Amino acid sequence: MKPILRQRPPQGPTVRAAGVILLFSLLLFLGGTWGCRQAPASAPDAPSPLMLDEPVNQLPPVNEFAWNDWANTSSWAALATWAVALYGLTLLGLPLAVAVSAGPIPWHDAGVGWARLIGLLLVGYAVWLPTSLGVWSYARWGVLGGLTVVLVTNLALVVRMGVGRFFAHLWRCRRHILASEVLFFAGFGLFAWLRALNPDLWHPVWGGEKPMEFGFLNAILRSPVMPPYSPFFSDGYVNYYYYGFYLVSLPIKATGIRPAVAFNLVLPTLFALTLVGGYQVVQHLTGRIRYGLVGALFLAGSGNLASAFEIGWSRGLAPVWSALFAPLPPSPSLLERLANLGPRLGDWFVGPSRVITAPSFTINEFPFWSFLYADLHPHLMALPIMLLAIALAYQLFLRKGGAPYLFHHHLRPPPGESRNFATLATLILTALTLGALAATNSWDFPTCALLVGGALAGAAWRVRQAQPSNGGQGRGSLASTRFRLARLVRAAVLAVLLAGAGLLLYLPFFTHYHAFVSGIGWVRDGTYLRDYLVLYGLFLAVLLPVMGGAVWRFLSWFANPSPHRHPSCARLFLSWFGRLLLITGVVVLFWLAEPLTHPSPFLSISGLHFWLAALIVTGGVLLLSRRVSPPVWFVFFLATLALVLSLGIETVFIRDHLQGGEAYRMNTVFKFGMHIWTLLSLASAASLPLLLRGLHRLGRGVVLLAWASPLPRRQAIGGTAAQTIGLLALAPLVLIAAIFPLVGTPSRLATRFPVSTGPTLDGLAFLQDAEFTYDGVAVDLQPDAQGIAWLNEHIRGTPIVAQSGLWFYRTYGIRVAASTGLPTIVSSLHESEQRDPEAVRQRDRDVETLFRTPNRTVALDILDTYRVNYLYVGSVERAFYPAEGLRKFEQMVGMFLDVAYQQDGVTIYRVRGVPYAGEEQPGESPSLPAAPEDLPDPATSPTQEQPEASQTLQTLEAMKPLEALEEQVAADPTNSALAIELAQRYMALDQYDNAVEVLQLAARFQPDDVFLHHVWGDALEHLGRYDEADAVFEHAAHTHPTSFNWYKLGSARYRWGHLEAAENALNKAITTTPVEPAAYYTLGLLQYQQGDDRAARKYLERYLREAPANQFQEDAQNLLDMMNDE
Repeated sequence: MKPILRQRPPQGPTVRAAGVILLFSLLLFLGGTWGCRQAPASAPDAPSPLMLDEPVNQLPPVNEFAWNDWANTSSWAALATWAVALYGLTLLGLPLAVAVSAGPIPWHDAGVGWARLIGLLLVGYAVWLPTSLGVWSYARWGVLGGLTVVLVTNLALVVRMGVGRFFAHLWRCRRHILASEVLFFAGFGLFAWLRALNPDLWHPVWGGEKPMEFGFLNAILRSPVMPPYSPFFSDGYVNYYYYGFYLVSLPIKATGIRPAVAFNLVLPTLFALTLVGGYQVVQHLTGRIRYGLVGALFLAGSGNLASAFEIGWSRGLAPVWSALFAPLPPSPSLLERLANLGPRLGDWFVGPSRVITAPSFTINEFPFWSFLYADLHPHLMALPIMLLAIALAYQLFLRKGGAPYLFHHHLRPPPGESRNFATLATLILTALTLGALAATNSWDFPTCALLVGGALAGAAWRVRQAQPSNGGQGRGSLASTRFRLARLVRAAVLAVLLAGAGLLLYLPFFTHYHAFVSGIGWVRDGTYLRDYLVLYGLFLAVLLPVMGGAVWRFLSWFANPSPHRHPSCARLFLSWFGRLLLITGVVVLFWLAEPLTHPSPFLSISGLHFWLAALIVTGGVLLLSRRVSPPVWFVFFLATLALVLSLGIETVFIRDHLQGGEAYRMNTVFKFGMHIWTLLSLASAASLPLLLRGLHRLGRGVVLLAWASPLPRRQAIGGTAAQTIGLLALAPLVLIAAIFPLVGTPSRLATRFPVSTGPTLDGLAFLQDAEFTYDGVAVDLQPDAQGIAWLNEHIRGTPIVAQSGLWFYRTYGIRVAASTGLPTIVSSLHESEQRDPEAVRQRDRDVETLFRTPNRTVALDILDTYRVNYLYVGSVERAFYPAEGLRKFEQMVGMFLDVAYQQDGVTIYRVRGVPYAGEEQPGESPSLPAAPEDLPDPATSPTQEQPEASQTLQTLEAMKPLEALEEQVAADPTNSALAIELAQRYMALDQYDNAVEVLQLAARFQPDDVFLHHVWGDALEHLGRYDEADAVFEHAAHTHPTSFNWYKLGSARYRWGHLEAAENALNKAITTTPVEPAAYYTLGLLQYQQGDDRAARKYLERYLREAPANQFQEDAQNLLDMMNDE
């Protein structure tokens, strides 16, 4: 058949095209530097490092939480909605995927397998960049704007390729498209079911880091800006590689699914993308679906060999045999034992991920373990993107290598006018992918940059010089040294340009990100060879024979470089002499390794270094050969890069917050170990056909198995027998690798709270039944389930919620910030790794003081310092903080706090006088508004109910009998907490004289207790003793000169008609930072009463700007309208 379009001669990607991408990236960067809202360094209000440009509770609200009512009716509805979104992403990425799929060896499914991920990257970038530059907010209209950009680009691409040819090409690739989609949804369905069996987003032992990740995800969904605000450090932004969380938030925002459900849909999606990514890479390298499936299973469906052995934390198969076959009193059947296998194994699943535990502690996760553990960690979100980078590197390698187009009987070249068009599309997507990797998981960028650079360098090394058109002497000759060096230089420049363009495309991310690392250090110890083989033994069992066979054949090629000529005696001698040297060299290496690696070259750390170096040299020799085919060369390149990384992390480590301890190289081994697993698994799966062909060649000499048959028949039987023996030898390793998916899965699923909800995707459903014990204290989380649900349903905007800062690994202290995304003062567990540790420790101390101190003045000062809007007191706070520390909040109700929510032991207090940009609450509109008697309430949802006065009285009466309280105060008159409590009881009973007497006595002993003086002044004011009340309020303001205290004095004087003195106090209130906005309102009323409409208008307008959602907003606006009418 004729191709769809005439193909131009292979030209490969050019430095010019990469230069255009780099220039475009630079223009974006310059626009970003101009457009980013950065305060000048010299400005007095310049934001602190890693802090937002404006207070977090003043950010524009994004009120799009779980907007899709139908999708949130059940897990099945959410699943169906999510599947539609996944196909939407596929359509958005399909045109570019088809354009990129053109190549010397086209993608068999026309790029459909990658289209879903490409669509996510395109839409993500189109929405993220304008958001980062302040063009729009990350809200509904911002997403629509990004979608519009992508749709217009896609339309242009399809028109360029030809609409009819575009769809005809997809139809021709339908068989491979169907295989890819079946694999994707099989993987997605499997892990969606596993998540439904254990959807919990926290556990007191093996809950992982889900609270941190869920909090980031929720905060991004609420944040209108990029970088998003940090839910665990109020007024700061997320100083972490947040881009992966942002990418997965896009379909959540678009579908309106509740984040607690969507979290458990994101994980199956990432697993399916990884599964298909591994399939696509290996299938492209081998041209066979079956090997693609092996690649998917090797990468994401298998475990390491530790499951069978007691090594590190792994307990091996002994607990499994015991659970299945040990005698038990009821004598259960095998089926019953299998059903209860998970609970009997306990946390068996953890062991295979902690193999290298001595002499230094590390983490050795592999993809299936990571997905099963279900932490939404950046390395997991970056894994599909890394696979796309590998596929693109192979495309660039083929183009730059000048490999001819290969058309199989079932393939046709994809649409496109020329290879240059597909080349430009590949370059753009490669730069976008590298940048996305750097922003999603910065650890992946060096590896993938090396991958792309190495592929380009390899292509340049392998290229042959073009034949002269005149048929001269140089026809068919290898490129000269000068020509090859020029190609290598161009390849290096192209690689640098691509990596630089990727970083520039995402520069708004890097201008805000600060990594708390201090370079690299030398590894003090390392990994035992035994441990390395346990981790990667299956893959090495395939790769090492293939690499050895390739070296052997390389020597054969040396003996006979041309198949049409007989080998010379000299070449034949050198070939066999080389083979003899190879065998002798291996023996010598073992002999040399023995004294260097005592007690055994297979067990020691030095032994691993020795053999890795030897294998890297072997791989380097193979990569220098130009006789191997492009797919085989790329397979060797992946394997050699994995070996280089292995030796690299045994030599140096990244200095992070763990340096100096036993786990100093934990993150280095953890992150790069995942890269090694990925590269080795793909290379080994793609090497299987090479191994089988090598075994077949080896077995053709075994003719004794069929001595009576003709020679061709004997050779065939011998080849088949050798392949069978080889596969049987490999089978035990494959079975051991299958242990973890089969045994580790029930172990992980059983590690959860006992719940009664049944299968569900709701990650917070466990709160309905969850109870845990920490440090001997029992905690019931069921009341928190209702409190968190109330916050998610009623709070709009981003008010700051104070809550316990206890570490989430064991106590779930920051469950509110994690489950709502609302910012809290601090969560020190990981924030201390992502910003100044001393600033984090100071906040942590303040939070502890807030909940522990009985002193209301200290508590008010902390609330005022961090501009807290809500105060959450739930199960954890009541369990781990003293009762007297929490009782002060009840005593502050009606003066400084209001009860916004109270049920089953959870109380959410609203802090008075701290505005946030949430929904407005309308107030009354008298003809001349009166001055507020106390701080105005912040804006709340109209559905919120204010507590009745009788509720406050009932609360006071329920605390303790009045007589007992009087006896306590009489016994200890210096105790201000008891005095205030008794005074409030008297005031509730209308016994203000008694209240004044108690407070006056207590004030002699506690002259600096501001809260005590405020209560005392309120009682005096009620009795009409204004001069005494004035002296008491003024004393409190001088003792603690905050804006609120001056406002308290000024508003009281205004109510008494002392206008001049009131103005003096209120002016002090508006010049003290942070300013109490109600002071502007009261000053406006005062100036209006004095007849100064101009000043009144100025103060009222300032009040509306400072507190647009305050309860007196409507009163202020009505007064302004009345003055304008006059």
